[in-house]
Amino acid sequence: MRDINYDDLANVMASWEKLRTKKMHESEAGTKLYQHFFIRCPEAKLLIRTSENTPVIDNEETHARQGVTAIQMVDKALDMIGPDTEALTDMLLELGSEHAKYGVEPHMYQMMRLALCDTMEEILGSDVMTLRVRQSWCEVMATLTDVMMTTQDVRESGGV
Repeated sequence: MRDINYDDLANVMASWEKLRTKKMHESEAGTKLYQHFFIRCPEAKLLIRTSENTPVIDNEETHARQGVTAIQMVDKALDMIGPDTEALTDMLLELGSEHAKYGVEPHMYQMMRLALCDTMEEILGSDVMTLRVRQSWCEVMATLTDVMMTTQDVRESGGV
């Protein structure tokens, strides 16, 4: 994993802490995250499936649960930056492998990063999510998702 700029990480952590202080932040952010994501990437709705492998296209409850899980994973990853980079890398590689199995395509990672920034701005406001803070989020999340995508790169080259 490439190094993360200290100022970018400080911006991300400060804004994330503000989100965490909000009541019901996981459910609110999770719901809004997938709303923003599906606006940017509607084809991703087909990737969320039931245990019977049926697409769950317009089930807001399922999308909200998926969103909460995504917010919890972001929280866990942010907590692991710095003190436990090796474990973080392992977790991201495993997540990337799972996402590849579900059919997540590389451009979807960028759409999710942008959706996360949109969500943060909607909840926290543009006074917290300034252009600089938004850029910091893009940088930090790109670093994390780049690790996740390496498993997809290996798959596409026939290595997994």
